[in-house]
Amino acid sequence: VEEDCPLENTVLLKGGPCAVYHFKGHAKHIYAAYQTIFLVWLPRTSYELDAKRSMFDIYHMVDTDTKYMELDICLPIK
Repeated sequence: VEEDCPLENTVLLKGGPCAVYHFKGHAKHIYAAYQTIFLVWLPRTSYELDAKRSMFDIYHMVDTDTKYMELDICLPIK
């Protein structure tokens, strides 16, 4: 969206590199995915979380009946 977008619930994200975790599973497993990212994967890499930028998720599919979802967890890194 443009910087002056009149729509509600929009935000302009600052650009830069992101690590992307592709999650496919049930909603009850998202917490475990985040724990794995922050407690296992990130400490084993040379990357740091870029606290000056926002994390965000890109939802590709959500089944509201079964709670199955496919999304990308995007972590700003430096």
